[in-house]
This record gives sequence, C-alpha cells and structure tokens, in this order.
Amino acid sequence: MTPKEELIQAIERSPDDVVQVLLELLKVLQRQRSAEVELSKQARTGSEKSGYDFSDLAGRLTWQGNAVSLQRTLRDEW
Repeated sequence: MTPKEELIQAIERSPDDVVQVLLELLKVLQRQRSAEVELSKQARTGSEKSGYDFSDLAGRLTWQGNAVSLQRTLRDEW
C-alpha cells in the first residue's frame, strides 16, 4: 500500500472534525510554502543580473581536463 493510499484510509477512518482541521492546516502550510517560494524567487531575481536560473544545475557540471590549456588553444585559434 502506498503512502497516499494509507493517508486516504486514515482520513476515511477519522472523525469529520479532525479531517476538517487537518485539511485547513494543510491549506495554511501550502500557502506559507508558496509565499516562501515566491520570496525566494524575488530575492534571486533582485540579486541576479542575468535572467537565467542555473540553480538546478549546481553540482552537476564537472570539467575533465586542463582548462588552462583549452583556453590557450581557443585563444590561439582567434
């Protein structure tokens, strides 16, 4: 049984008052999370000059080889 199915069964077994309170709590938490994400986006946009967001690539890009020699090679081509 998946966690989602377990949650649905737990809600169905719960009294209606408890379910309503939990649903309201989840709505408040979701709004709070959305507000935090929006503030984070605004902070990044305000501090960045570029319109590009590379945060999803952090830690994924690696360079293998000698960067200085490759730069010299590219420079000498011009």
